[in-house]
Amino acid sequence: MNRGNMAFRNDSIDEESPTHRLVTTNDSGVKDWDDEGLIGVENQAMDIILDYGSIVHVDVDTAHSQFEAVENKLTRLQKTEQIFVAPDYEYRAVLPDDRSFIHTLLETQNTDEWDDRLFNLNAFAVLADQTWTYRSVPHESHIREINATGDGGLIKELHDTLDQLRGATVEQFNTF
Repeated sequence: MNRGNMAFRNDSIDEESPTHRLVTTNDSGVKDWDDEGLIGVENQAMDIILDYGSIVHVDVDTAHSQFEAVENKLTRLQKTEQIFVAPDYEYRAVLPDDRSFIHTLLETQNTDEWDDRLFNLNAFAVLADQTWTYRSVPHESHIREINATGDGGLIKELHDTLDQLRGATVEQFNTF
């Protein structure tokens, strides 16, 4: 049973509950795409999280400025291969081969790209084999969930990086 905030399609992957979550609190004047902003922090965390995964699933809206590149570079998934409950267009990236493309998809500059990153990238998840490691709904800042069951150092690495940033941390996930 999913006790987290983001649901996967039944039986699509091993459904572990989140153990931790990525938390960002922006100070006044910090923009989402700044290093200490909502997107900047998540992207820095992704630099680490991608090391713990073998596959990335992305749900991309056709309005995304890189939609055509996603179509050309990544594998579009059939319904039976999809992990998200109701994806627009779900694709699979294989790590490490597609790592630089995933970075490009997540990156933003001080332009309208942040809008694409928050609203046209509907969801993404990093998986290791059939277990998820990280899942995010970019426009919902509270859905940045980590499954650190058998993490092999993931949480420590995240703390080492995020402790250097103001307003960013990884905390244990509490289900009430």
